[in-house]
Amino acid sequence: MSEQNKFIEEPAIEDIEAVIVEEEEEEQKEHPIESALNIYIDHIDSLFKTLFLTMVTIGKTLKKTKEYVDEFEKRNCEVSGPDEHGNYKVKVHENYYRRWNNLHKELNQISLSGKLVPASFLTSLISQYDAFLGQLIKALFDLNPEILNSSERNLSYSQLSEFGSIADARAHIVEKEIETVLRKSHSEQFDWLEKKFDLPLRKDLSIWPTFIEVTERRNLFVHTRGIVSSQYIKVCKLHGVNLPNDIKVGAKLEAPVNYMKEAYSCIFDMGIQLAHVLWRKKDPKNRELADENLNNIAFELLLNEKYNLAIRVLDFAVNNIKRFSSEQIRRFIIINRALAYKWSGNSKIASKIINAEDWTATSDDFKLAEAVVLEEYDKADTIAEKIGPNGSINATAYREWPLFLKYRERPEFKELFKKIFNEDLEVLEQSVEEVIEANQDDEIIHDNIT
Repeated sequence: MSEQNKFIEEPAIEDIEAVIVEEEEEEQKEHPIESALNIYIDHIDSLFKTLFLTMVTIGKTLKKTKEYVDEFEKRNCEVSGPDEHGNYKVKVHENYYRRWNNLHKELNQISLSGKLVPASFLTSLISQYDAFLGQLIKALFDLNPEILNSSERNLSYSQLSEFGSIADARAHIVEKEIETVLRKSHSEQFDWLEKKFDLPLRKDLSIWPTFIEVTERRNLFVHTRGIVSSQYIKVCKLHGVNLPNDIKVGAKLEAPVNYMKEAYSCIFDMGIQLAHVLWRKKDPKNRELADENLNNIAFELLLNEKYNLAIRVLDFAVNNIKRFSSEQIRRFIIINRALAYKWSGNSKIASKIINAEDWTATSDDFKLAEAVVLEEYDKADTIAEKIGPNGSINATAYREWPLFLKYRERPEFKELFKKIFNEDLEVLEQSVEEVIEANQDDEIIHDNIT
């Protein structure tokens, strides 16, 4: 490559810096609540994905170590059993005892990590929620400066003189107010939010008992290594948590994978609901942006095949938000809700959701969605051909949108796609999780992380 071509193909540093500045300015324009939500979702999704990968690794390592220990004992020890209780007796020669003992220590440590790691992740999950709550409160104070007028915090003259401006003093008060809230228990935080923003945030909040149990279990992991305390039982019962009969003071709680899935879903759901109720109440002029954000969150959940979580979010949208900024966004949410139910295995509810709406006066893209959800594929083909290559639905949409998940698998549609776009319908690559799941040993997962 000549120096001239190289110069042409590679942008100057100044150009790169200009692009970065423009991107930073664009990011700064993001609504503060939307920004808080985006960071929150990215962080807890990252935690949950890392937990999955970590537990797979622990499971594989544990299996390999067990196999090595078994082989070592067959070669160098006398193994008898099992007895009536299923136990084996191992007689170890003194020449091999240290090695045998170290192997079993290593085996026990790996096994223990399968219990400690999820507990640590639960602690981190709640920490992310707390950080999100602080950012959300700050955003609400910024959007509604008058709310701070009711703060009972006082600054002395000497303290005021330390600040360069009223804005600096205000920022200090906001910081201290948030610190005070975050030091409260999670139920007390809701008391404060409801009083400060004049909203019944816990009304019809079905996930409240789960939220309380998860946050209280986190406290046990931090302070007692999971040993149940009277405080845990008291708080859980106070907030309607249905505790199993075997959970008593002194019992030890863990965080198996199924529990962590529910904990993640609950914390995800709580953040979304809390942010969107407060957003609409305290910044109604940006309702359209809030609606788009909520629909985008649901759409991403569908893309990532988190259908049950998408159902939670979209049920909240329909049953709690109810009013939307436009008929178009309302119909987007209706379709996505139907898809969430359909791909989770409940086609009857999906059809009921679609049939409850009148689609006759809508645009072709909505009519196509109706036909696809109801599996009226011949009708869908006709509409897709009518929309054509330059319509509201492009080739990428057919390849990627959850709406077309099964529709695009049909040989008839593959032919139609080529006819419309003059190109083949390519198969998309698997996600990291799908690749791992396709290659992992089910026995490893079952034995070691459930």
